[in-house]
Amino acid sequence: MPEAAGYLRSCAARLCAEAGGKASRGGPAWPNRAQAGYGGQAPRTVGPTTTGSKDAHRGGEAFHRGRRRHCSVQSRGGAMSRFRLFLGLLVVVAEAAVAHPLGNNTVNRQAVIAISPEETRVTYHLDLAEIPTLAEGIAADADRDGQTSDAEWDGWARRRAEDIRPLLDLKLGDQALALRVDGLAWHLAPGDAGLPILRMRIRYAASPAAPPMRVSFRYQDRYETARPGWKEICLSGLEGVVVTASNVPDRDRSRSLTDFGLPFGLSAPQELSASAELIFSAGTAGPGQDPLAGENSAGFPAASDGTFHAVRNGGWREAWAFFRLGMHHIAMGFDHLAFLFGLLLLSSRLGDVVKVVTAFTLAHSATLGLAAHGWVTAPGEVIEPAIALTIVYVGALGAWRRHLGHGVWLAFGFGLVHGFGFAGALSESLASRSDGGGNWLLNLASFNLGIETLQLLLVSLAFPLLRFSERFAWAHRAEIAASLSVMAAGLGWLILRLAGV
Repeated sequence: MPEAAGYLRSCAARLCAEAGGKASRGGPAWPNRAQAGYGGQAPRTVGPTTTGSKDAHRGGEAFHRGRRRHCSVQSRGGAMSRFRLFLGLLVVVAEAAVAHPLGNNTVNRQAVIAISPEETRVTYHLDLAEIPTLAEGIAADADRDGQTSDAEWDGWARRRAEDIRPLLDLKLGDQALALRVDGLAWHLAPGDAGLPILRMRIRYAASPAAPPMRVSFRYQDRYETARPGWKEICLSGLEGVVVTASNVPDRDRSRSLTDFGLPFGLSAPQELSASAELIFSAGTAGPGQDPLAGENSAGFPAASDGTFHAVRNGGWREAWAFFRLGMHHIAMGFDHLAFLFGLLLLSSRLGDVVKVVTAFTLAHSATLGLAAHGWVTAPGEVIEPAIALTIVYVGALGAWRRHLGHGVWLAFGFGLVHGFGFAGALSESLASRSDGGGNWLLNLASFNLGIETLQLLLVSLAFPLLRFSERFAWAHRAEIAASLSVMAAGLGWLILRLAGV
């Protein structure tokens, strides 16, 4: 992958260089004011020429004809160079266009199914990101002392294992398999923004009656199916079982939810069901061994790394955690940052920046609060492409129009859309607790304040640099290139999101 990315970047560099070369060959370089002999002042026409020869008049006409020809050639060359530059940027940006694929609100799962003639085993891995871990830590705090001890986590894990068990349906032919809990382990690992993530492993087993020689197997996972995250199933036959057909792989693709890397262009698996055709034959080895045989259990030590602090009443430690998560969310939300950068490129005055950023902030704060509370909803398959479209629009506006006449209303309208995207990090974990506990509003405000703090910090750094660059001759070309990169990023996200990646 790094080699491919480097190759794409080199291709884009050649395209950009070629575009720049053709633009410069489109006509003679237009002199700057000093070179034209105007003493640093632009030429100014006061009125009709009353003196001078006809030769001078004809010379002036020739001058303007040459200027018109130059502008025509330059505009054609400029359009072509922008198109070539856009193509090059699209190639590069598409390589990194998958914005925060898992995020801080995911509940990731993996079911490893191993079938033998005597027993069917399901090893169920759970990986809770920072926000679900924070919410479950509050729920696990049985004595409400603001701290979730190892004993309290143990009790929570046992209850969760029993809650999941009836939601896993297994059938061997016409025989429904009744699972039992054979063991479990949990572990708190470091996550983003200084918060932990919870990893849990549950071992289920079932002992079926003697199956026929040839039989079908069915598996269905009904546990919190709507929660976003990685959903993986792998199935294999142990000694005495041959899997002749299966709709899921027989290998562990995520190293038991510790490695979510995917080749570019592939989305996280969303597997909630599996089916297979089996042949039972005593003494016949299956095509593979248990995918978890010899697994590395270092992720599940006997005890946790320390007490997880989950303040329930007062909530300032929890609010601080949500503030940091908000900052981390915007820092990793490259689509939102690209849109904000596109707006900055269209704002030439500080007053415009203040109005645009304020409108964007008010709008996405409103929809963030409404969506996180559950009062309004919008499907992610609609919102995510819509966010990408807003990025394409502001990038195209910056590359071709270079002004933002309706900037405040544009920022407000698009901010409403982006607010739903921010709410995706909270809707399941925070909104579900809005009817109790009393801290959901403080946590929501803290999360939003974290977003705004980093957003304003970035604006305060970027805007002076953009305005400072205007004094250089290359500033206009650089701003066009930046707008094209914003547009290319938006188009890359749009294509991937419409394709379901």
